[in-house]
Amino acid sequence: MSAHQDVGHANTDLGQTCRNVFAIEMREECILELMLLNTAPECIFKNMVGCVDERVKAPLTQNIHRMTYNKIIELVKSGKLAIKHMFCCKHIKQCETVVATIHVAGTPCTDFSPQGSQEGTKGKTCMAFVAWAAQRCALQEDGILHENVKEFPIRILQDIFSDTYVIETLISNPPDIGIPAERSRRLTWMRHKRTIKTNPPRNLLTWE
Repeated sequence: MSAHQDVGHANTDLGQTCRNVFAIEMREECILELMLLNTAPECIFKNMVGCVDERVKAPLTQNIHRMTYNKIIELVKSGKLAIKHMFCCKHIKQCETVVATIHVAGTPCTDFSPQGSQEGTKGKTCMAFVAWAAQRCALQEDGILHENVKEFPIRILQDIFSDTYVIETLISNPPDIGIPAERSRRLTWMRHKRTIKTNPPRNLLTWE
């Protein structure tokens, strides 16, 4: 199972096929599988932390577990962490992380899972989550679908993204849709506020 796999679909006009513009996957066998897909990502980045600016990556990695929760949130929202180029293992060079319309991600769950460390933002995977969140703040996709264990605190996403996104969350389990397997997960859908019309034209209303 991968630690995180992020898929973006680029902006397209109506009638055009969606593009799978990039994925982030750390395991070699999963990368090979992605490359074999008919809808293979245009770029595959192996290391989520690779989006962090080299000037701050080493000291941040060393000290993040000593930082307070509020300081981590402040740093993520600062816009100073993420760069828009990462090493692509498909093209063997630095490639741009294209802004997608929809971004789908399962961030590391081991520090929030009852089967894991339960250390939260003090855990070993915090840096990967911080890098992912900083990249979202930099790219500002229209929609973000985030998946993690049901114990993942929704407050973390709210503290980072509520200024710019409308956030909706639910706990989903395979038996809810007829699949005989217990695997409860928190699914959180975040819609950028720029995409929401608060006063739609009257001709869009159905009760006229």
